[in-house]
Amino acid sequence: MNAKLKVRDFTMHGTSGLSILHDKWVNWVIEHQNEKGFSPENNYGLGRISHHSWFVNNDKFEISNEQWIYSYVLPDATGFIGFEQNRWENDNCVLFDVYGKERTRLTVPWQLTRQLNPKSAKPPTSFNNISDPYINPENGKQGVFGVTAWVEYAGKYYFELDYHTGTFLWGTEIRD
Repeated sequence: MNAKLKVRDFTMHGTSGLSILHDKWVNWVIEHQNEKGFSPENNYGLGRISHHSWFVNNDKFEISNEQWIYSYVLPDATGFIGFEQNRWENDNCVLFDVYGKERTRLTVPWQLTRQLNPKSAKPPTSFNNISDPYINPENGKQGVFGVTAWVEYAGKYYFELDYHTGTFLWGTEIRD
């Protein structure tokens, strides 16, 4: 992969006709929360997210949002991570390259759960979302990038992910 290629201007497009840069979304919601018709049910004025668009160099790309409930640009902007909606399987998370092509499909690493873990990651084991990094319980160091998952018989977990290789490095149980 060419290290110079980066995603820029990742934009969410709603069925209402509104478009918002993904990294401006939270601030936009805060600024417009007192407007009429502005509610979580209406995705804060966007309606249903119909598609995402972005640029690589000067070329524009788009991807439909029919299949993806969450899509995020990776921290170094070398691609995306997406979570499939309404698919409660152990491989519902995908890493994409800068062009939106599937690079790696991730499987919930049940082997990184606590010792009384299941011997498999059968449904409804599935990924939920990206997460703020947790602290590695083995060495006390802060993680860098990770995802959360529900692991059947083991509970909710954070898994530290090397998104360049698609490898899970460690996991920790999330206790609410």
